[in-house]
Amino acid sequence: MFKRKRILTLLSAILIVMIAICGCGKEGSSQDPIKYREVVAKDLYQQIEDNDRTSYLSDWVVFDIKKSGIETDSTFYEEYFDNLRARLKQKQGILTEDNYTDYARVSIVTKAIGKNPENVDGYNLLEPLDDYNKITEQGVNAAIYALIAANYSGYKLQNEEAYKALILKELGEDGDLSGDMAEVDYIGMAMQALAYYKDEPQVKAFFAESLKKLKTVQKDDGSFGNLESTAQVVMGLAAFGKDPEKTLVNEKTDKSLIDGIMKYAKGKSFVHVKGMKEGGIAGEQGLMALNAYALFKEKKQLMPKAN
Repeated sequence: MFKRKRILTLLSAILIVMIAICGCGKEGSSQDPIKYREVVAKDLYQQIEDNDRTSYLSDWVVFDIKKSGIETDSTFYEEYFDNLRARLKQKQGILTEDNYTDYARVSIVTKAIGKNPENVDGYNLLEPLDDYNKITEQGVNAAIYALIAANYSGYKLQNEEAYKALILKELGEDGDLSGDMAEVDYIGMAMQALAYYKDEPQVKAFFAESLKKLKTVQKDDGSFGNLESTAQVVMGLAAFGKDPEKTLVNEKTDKSLIDGIMKYAKGKSFVHVKGMKEGGIAGEQGLMALNAYALFKEKKQLMPKAN
């Protein structure tokens, strides 16, 4: 079944063996999630200011800070863009030979900071996303992010329908999730991509079936057992225009996905699972989910379709 099972097995293994030193600070937070969003964003930005910005300006960190709306210095986003331009020049426009999600991610961040991913010093970051063989070789996640990047940037992909069909086939199959949290991640990501087509009958059916599947593995605390899986579903629901605080509420405990997200709050960031050190990917994805939730409350989208 494509590469999904192999990828899911690998992700599951990674989640099992991840070990980190426990940081200080109490896990879980009763803070308002919208206010906590600002706390996390400001702390992440301060970490960048306290370190070498040239090496620390990762793509999703820049995206998170931009979408949080916090104040930054006047050169913050230009510095990221200048670094990208230098990188493209050095590599003659080739970001990667294999992981084409790199093109999607960088395109998304470039668009978010007000630049044009179709023309970065003459290089079109979106064009490689139409390489069907490269995208499908990487896996269904690459097809997902190709659709997100293209729709967000207003770029028409020749393989748009093929990618959509692939996602529906791979993640819309019958059957339960068998407790696989890695597959929950994929469903959450797929929701974000397919939300651009939410009025289509097949997509509507996918969304309804996905909610049923997700309900079977939702934990009593409202989460899906780790921060990242919960965050992806929060973003997927928000993209579909569904309130993450009122959709997928645990029937036994009345805990929502937002309750679940906040269970992983620690210090001024998030942890992957309880007992681990805060920050890293968990911090990035936790903030992204809170950004999606806050924007939903404002009747906005994290990555709206370009006109």
